Amino acid sequence: MSKKKAKKQNTAVILAEFFLCIAIIAAGVYFIKGAVDKSKSVSSTEPTEPEIVAETEPPTEPDPMENFDTYDAKSKDMFKGDLILVNNDHEYKSDGTEDLVEIGPENEKTGRYYVNVVQDDYKILSVVYEPMADMMHDFIEATSIEDVMLYGTYRSTEFQRELYENDLAANGSEESTLVAKPGYSEHETGYAFDFTTMTDYDYDGTGEYAWYTKNCYKYGFILRYPEGKESFTHIEYEPWHFRYVGLPHATYMTRYSLCLEEYIDMLHSYTYDGMHLEIIDDNGQNYEVYFYPADTASETTAIPVPKDSKYEISGNNIDGFIVTVYKDEFSAAPEISEEETTTEESAGESPEEVTEENAEEDIEDIEE
Repeated sequence: MSKKKAKKQNTAVILAEFFLCIAIIAAGVYFIKGAVDKSKSVSSTEPTEPEIVAETEPPTEPDPMENFDTYDAKSKDMFKGDLILVNNDHEYKSDGTEDLVEIGPENEKTGRYYVNVVQDDYKILSVVYEPMADMMHDFIEATSIEDVMLYGTYRSTEFQRELYENDLAANGSEESTLVAKPGYSEHETGYAFDFTTMTDYDYDGTGEYAWYTKNCYKYGFILRYPEGKESFTHIEYEPWHFRYVGLPHATYMTRYSLCLEEYIDMLHSYTYDGMHLEIIDDNGQNYEVYFYPADTASETTAIPVPKDSKYEISGNNIDGFIVTVYKDEFSAAPEISEEETTTEESAGESPEEVTEENAEEDIEDIEE
């Protein structure tokens, strides 16, 4: 090869190597720049934490029963209380603990000499005496008539049996239409009483005496056997027979013309966990009433009761309890609407009974 030709070939190789170096440098610069740009891009973006959505439970309605507690009542106490229903279908189950007072001595002690009674040793439940005496006092104030007298009050089952059997013998019948069967008379509870007059022993509830029928509810009483309710009571109209049930209940029954059978049946619809019966009396006092079934499989029934408000519990003598809440009154201690148990000293004593003989000396006919 000539010297000139070899020189020319070397020049070509050098140029090729030069351009290859340039290409390699350019590629390196490109990759380095990309890496730098990528680094800048990543470092310039602030890292963000994922958004956490708090789980919230749906809003709940306030529990209307949250202010209630429970009271353990004896299940057998469903046969006691102001609202027990006693009639031909529901026997009064006395346990002998009725808190009875003799009316004559009670009149002496309290100065209520206007409470006329056939015999001083006639008895009535103590819870009935005060409102009964107040009612008789207000009648005298309103009418100036002082001849109304108590002639049918508490009767023992034994005395009721005597009356019933004597009526059967007198009428030659197998069933009395005038005297309740022994064990099925309201008079055996001590919550009921009959009126008569001292002038002719004839109380018909008319004229001035209609005041009692119209106003008795204000004292917690109802006319037990009203006219037009015979299909429920199975007793003929008795304008002289009054029964204590308590102020709110007497108010409601009178306001809506209900007899006791209708009212007790109606209260089954007002349950603890359902709608409660709301009552407002003539004085604007508020009451809440509901029914709770007795736990007949247990000796006790846990009855829901308000934690703070005053309340009373009464059996209905059928299948459960009726709770009456005094919404405007507050009490830490429960109030149970039933006869007070007698003390040990008096529990063993038999109450002195009114005999048929001495009752007939004063009144010829004692009905229902």
